Amino acid sequence: AANDRDLIIQEQKTWIGELEKAKSWLEEQRVNWQTIAGEHEKICKEQQQRIGELEKAKVWLEEQLQRWQTEAERWRGRAQEWQSRLWTRIGVKLKTVAPPASIASDPSTETKND
Repeated sequence: AANDRDLIIQEQKTWIGELEKAKSWLEEQRVNWQTIAGEHEKICKEQQQRIGELEKAKVWLEEQLQRWQTEAERWRGRAQEWQSRLWTRIGVKLKTVAPPASIASDPSTETKND
């Protein structure tokens, strides 16, 4: 009976040793996963910060685009105004200036109605 009991005690000690190894391995895995989770959380925070910065940059770029579109429209309007004034001045000059005598007396410039 003592041998059986010693055998059982030895098996239990072996089993306890295996359980302690498993416990140590599990603790090591927990530490590793905890480290990975911490790194992941840090990366997520950094990405959130970058997203915030990118959103601010996008708003700024949209404001700049609107500003430049408004400025371009203003310049387009001014160019059309200048063009209109130029054509008005040219038109006035064309109306007030008589054609040169050589063109007025050139029979090839006359319209034929046959």
